[in-house]
Amino acid sequence: MVYDRAADLTWLIDWNAAAGSAFDDGSSAQDGRMSWASAMAWADALQWGGVDDWRLPTAVPCFGFGCQNSEIGRLWYEVLGNRAGLPAVNTEPFEHVAFAPYWTGTAQAGAPAQAWYFNTLGGSQNLLPLAAQAHAVAVRQGDVLSQVPEPPMAWLALAGLAITACASRRLRPAAQP
Repeated sequence: MVYDRAADLTWLIDWNAAAGSAFDDGSSAQDGRMSWASAMAWADALQWGGVDDWRLPTAVPCFGFGCQNSEIGRLWYEVLGNRAGLPAVNTEPFEHVAFAPYWTGTAQAGAPAQAWYFNTLGGSQNLLPLAAQAHAVAVRQGDVLSQVPEPPMAWLALAGLAITACASRRLRPAAQP
């Protein structure tokens, strides 16, 4: 996972994590490409890093290159430093980035059969029919990496008692025969 502090978003590090999943309904069951409905369902069902509120990145309607107002566009241009219309020079620290369209979670208002995508091949954003095939990357609000779950108090109390009992046994003098 990669945390973008300025946007307060955590990105899944593997940009092809859906490949081979039950949602991968592309031309190959291992290519990670899927319809928009499958991509939405994959992100919704994803459980990673102890959280289950993953989603596809959102998009602000914008056609062409340089669309930096969408979550994925901002990441591509501002954070990673890639340039519009050119091959990507930086995808680090992300893994398995396909230079192809990636679905966003934003359907086109007034055109229910289309949704926005971001193409990592040159950094463009456009619309695709919902039945088309594209990749998906998951994102969630907040910093997953800083969320350290607190153990329940009962377990802490029991662990403390066990440690105390063990320590007191070691400190007792041995019985004389």
